[in-house]
Amino acid sequence: MPMRRAQWVAAAALLSVIGCQDEGTLGARGPLPAFVFADQPLSAPADSVSDIKIELDLVGVSPLVATTATFTTTLGTFEGTSRVTTISVPVSSSRRAEALLRAPTTAGTALVTATVGGYSKTTTAQFTVNCPTTILVGLSKPSAVSGDSVLVTATLLGKTGIASNGTVVSFSASLGSFATAVATSGATGMVTAFYSAATLPPLQSSAVVTLTAHVDSVGSCPADTGSANLAVTAPVVVPPPAIASITPSPLAVGTNTITIFGSGLSPQAMAVVTDSNGTSVISTSNTVAAGGTSLTATVIFHGAGTYTITVSNPDGQISNKLVVKVP
Repeated sequence: MPMRRAQWVAAAALLSVIGCQDEGTLGARGPLPAFVFADQPLSAPADSVSDIKIELDLVGVSPLVATTATFTTTLGTFEGTSRVTTISVPVSSSRRAEALLRAPTTAGTALVTATVGGYSKTTTAQFTVNCPTTILVGLSKPSAVSGDSVLVTATLLGKTGIASNGTVVSFSASLGSFATAVATSGATGMVTAFYSAATLPPLQSSAVVTLTAHVDSVGSCPADTGSANLAVTAPVVVPPPAIASITPSPLAVGTNTITIFGSGLSPQAMAVVTDSNGTSVISTSNTVAAGGTSLTATVIFHGAGTYTITVSNPDGQISNKLVVKVP
């Protein structure tokens, strides 16, 4: 009985020691070694392309507590089959496990935790602001007519990759204006704004407009500017059709095939005929000659009197009036 009590006390003491181990230790197996970062210092620019190689060294752990290590992060993503915030990797035969932590475009501190065999350790990695050093300005189209809307895209690049998000960009134009002149960059480093093509001064048919994206100096980041040119033209003004004469002469009561001579007659133009009371007269088989200088139509005059003839283009423009008499 005394022997059994001694054994029980010894077992209780061992459980007490194991139960009091701090997180990040292996009890009787010894402490879990600290992270070893391949990249020094423990930082990278927040540019979406830089990596921090995290290597967990288990060489001093005997026996090996697990064949897999799990890494988690509060900022950035691990590179595996996809971008994830938690990844499990095998422990190599040399008792090391490693993962690549890809930088986000958000500057800040990442808490990185490794878990092996139920034991965890945490360290930090710093993602620093990646200042914009290049602003690429792109246009949805290379030219526009006054009044057109053009989508302007500014892409912010840093020394490496995409500039950190949260950068305020101001848009301006040498002529004309933007619907919204200020935008803030996101994770893609791209900001957009709509430009309304300017109305040109009288007698000016075209102009080259410079569209600019600008970033002010903030903290350690200097100011930067990018621009692109847009060719703006005045809208083409199409004059209304004009008519000068009509054949045959004289006209007769009943069906007549008439030819109206003039200019600016579109291929789908139509003759419009009304009597002295404003009543429409039937006009069919409208055919416009090449060049838009004449129109032939079949018209039925229902009686003698005065008639008014005009030509209507499909765009709604109507010619001057010709007044004819049917004896």
